[in-house]
Amino acid sequence: MKMFKKLKTLHYIVFMVLFISIISCQKQVDYAPQIQELKNTISSLQTSLNSSITALQKSRDSLSTALAQTNLNLANTNTNLTSVSKSMDTVKKSLLDINTRLTALSSRIDSSVAQIASLNTQLASSNSNISSINAQIATINANIASYVQQISALTQQYNQLLAQLQTLVNTVYIGKAYQGGIIFYILQPSDSGYVVGQTHGLIAAKSDQSTGIQWWNGSNTVTGATGTAIGTGLANTNTIIASQGAVSTNYAAGIARVYNGGGYSDWYLPSKDELYKLYLQRDWVGGFGANGIYYWSSSETDYRTAFYQYFDITSRIDYGNKPFGYNVRAIRSF
Repeated sequence: MKMFKKLKTLHYIVFMVLFISIISCQKQVDYAPQIQELKNTISSLQTSLNSSITALQKSRDSLSTALAQTNLNLANTNTNLTSVSKSMDTVKKSLLDINTRLTALSSRIDSSVAQIASLNTQLASSNSNISSINAQIATINANIASYVQQISALTQQYNQLLAQLQTLVNTVYIGKAYQGGIIFYILQPSDSGYVVGQTHGLIAAKSDQSTGIQWWNGSNTVTGATGTAIGTGLANTNTIIASQGAVSTNYAAGIARVYNGGGYSDWYLPSKDELYKLYLQRDWVGGFGANGIYYWSSSETDYRTAFYQYFDITSRIDYGNKPFGYNVRAIRSF
């Protein structure tokens, strides 16, 4: 009876081992048919063992056969377990290979991530540089806009000054260098030759034509050059030259006429009033030397004398003998 109990216990342990092995391998290989067959065998064994318990003497041969069959089944099971183990080894190797590849891939991914991080850092730096450059460009553009405004303002001022200069160039005024001489008088409405809406006046030569010359040409005659007002100097000069003969440089009217300053040939000896206006503006005209105290006019007083002008602080107008040597400053009209 003890032997049978031991056998029963052994078979039970074998059964449990097989069952656990089958359960642990079930996820890898489908051994359903073998398991079912094993279950059937175990069931038959249990039945045989139960019968042997009650009739051991009668069933020894049957038990030996059952044990042999069980051993065979165990051998088959061991074979199957060996095959399963090999399959598991193959799967393990495959998993290890996959793990190796995943590790390599992970390393590559980490490297790529590091490269991307580096590129992002470079991109951020580039963006910062671009922002700085854009800020500089914006500053430059603002400066250019300011410069353009300043240039525009300066251009406007230049144009205004140019217009003023042009107006000044086109405007005649006392003291202006004009048409071969210096303007010293602008005709007024009461003057002979004044034209409404037009500007006319008198121009003096820039220097004396003589510093000591007689009024006559050597003979006391009445020339008829008696005009004294502004605008009569030209007629007086023409009258004197017609009376005293051809143009000559040995008398005042003649030397005034031959003067051609600025390329003009219409210079003449000023009348008394014209000469006085020249005296008033002597500082604007200039060129009156220390010896230039007395200046002949073209206005005759009688056959012996003619008017002259003191060019000193007295501003006196007087008449002197025609043979006296006084200065001459030619003028012309414009």
